[in-house]
Amino acid sequence: MIRAPLRAPGMLAMLLLLAACAQAPAPPFTHEAYVWQRQWSAPLAAALGEARDDFAAWRVLVLQSRADGGLDAIAIDREALRAAGRPVVAVARLAGAYPEAPPTTLAPRLAAIAAALEADGIAVAGLEVDHDCATNRLAGYARWLGELRRALPPGRRLSITALPAWLDGAGLADVLDQTDEAVLQVHAVRQPGEGLFAAAAAEHWIRDFARRTTHPFRIALPAYGARVGFAADGRATGVESEMPREVGGVRAEELRVAPIEVVRLLDALAHDRPPHLAGAVWFRLPLAGDRRAWSLTTLRAVLHGEPLAARWAVRREETAGGAVDLLIANTGNLDAPPPALHVVATGCLAADALAGYRAEPSSGRWLLVAEADVWIQAGRSRRVAWLRCESMEKVEIDASP
Repeated sequence: MIRAPLRAPGMLAMLLLLAACAQAPAPPFTHEAYVWQRQWSAPLAAALGEARDDFAAWRVLVLQSRADGGLDAIAIDREALRAAGRPVVAVARLAGAYPEAPPTTLAPRLAAIAAALEADGIAVAGLEVDHDCATNRLAGYARWLGELRRALPPGRRLSITALPAWLDGAGLADVLDQTDEAVLQVHAVRQPGEGLFAAAAAEHWIRDFARRTTHPFRIALPAYGARVGFAADGRATGVESEMPREVGGVRAEELRVAPIEVVRLLDALAHDRPPHLAGAVWFRLPLAGDRRAWSLTTLRAVLHGEPLAARWAVRREETAGGAVDLLIANTGNLDAPPPALHVVATGCLAADALAGYRAEPSSGRWLLVAEADVWIQAGRSRRVAWLRCESMEKVEIDASP
């Protein structure tokens, strides 16, 4: 058998290098979080500090477009960001229905904010544009991004948010060519009546997007719920999530993203990771008092691959009026709807459910049932009923699901 000789001394080295590259492990899948508040508060500063070890970076809203195309700056708590000790991606939100801010206006504003953050000792990992561009306008958006990139200081990384609808657009490749990174949003991209998130659809979009990009990309994942108002024809009339808002319509429905559904997606991606997928960006960072966001306990369990479970315990607290309040506590790590309470009471003069629960009495027994929109976050409790009894020793309570 005749063996063809290697024709160049560097050929063997090249083959070894290619083999090593083929066997190189993928970079770590990292987690970041969006900080999307327009008004910073003490709970937000506390949340940044509490969650700093769980996230590799913050993507912080710094500019918001107006209806006239102008830009409003967000008053950021730089001290809280510096104390949190994580790199920042500064994000400009350009609302889809508004005129796009000229690149020559946006670029110096973003650059100045980045420079000010760095002057305060905050590392800036990049700049991001969040714009829900219509699919039929992607070609124009690509030109706009090209102008923006040329107007930014050299060396600044530029990322954008992307929508699954763009996968059907002819201009997607041109848009991605103008960026260093994209964040593909896979939640709240359909009609509200279809829910906020579906793992199977999200996985399909992610794998399709991976085939169309040559740059690193991340996926925006949900860690929140929303209350949606619907008209008689099923059309959404309003959405309330973090801030109180009148949703209108003839009915309202609480939409929630089940953590286990998101875990299903993450497990599928870990088993067969698409090329260029660098990590996830979570919306939104949990704050104390944000009853529609996942608790940090649940989000942290998802990030670290811990088994998820809600666990229930009932507590009794005496009140000033001589009655006893019943509280149900979630001692697990999964935010969840609470189970019904079965109360067998002997010698009780009166009892009733509190807000969020209803009582179904029957011959010395009460079944306390939570309303459909009641969830209890991990580590939290809720008052569900009161009893006035001769002796609480004769009261039996079962909180088994």
